[in-house]
Amino acid sequence: FWAVWPASKRKVAKAAVQAKWEKQGLDELADTIIANVEDLKISDQWMKGFEPAPLTSINQRRWEDELMSDIPPSRRVI
Repeated sequence: FWAVWPASKRKVAKAAVQAKWEKQGLDELADTIIANVEDLKISDQWMKGFEPAPLTSINQRRWEDELMSDIPPSRRVI
């Protein structure tokens, strides 16, 4: 997870993310979660400089959201 999270100062709450990851047994979903993070890196939101907090992504199960690459560029709204 941390290896693919964008290299920025937003790598906060690492201990809390790790605890949630372990408590929710997210190792089984790691490929899906990492694919979502990779997809989010190309979103308009992140390209313009805003990225969600990692803990928010885990708490809100953002990997279950529609992937940005599945949405035509003209319809991408964040």
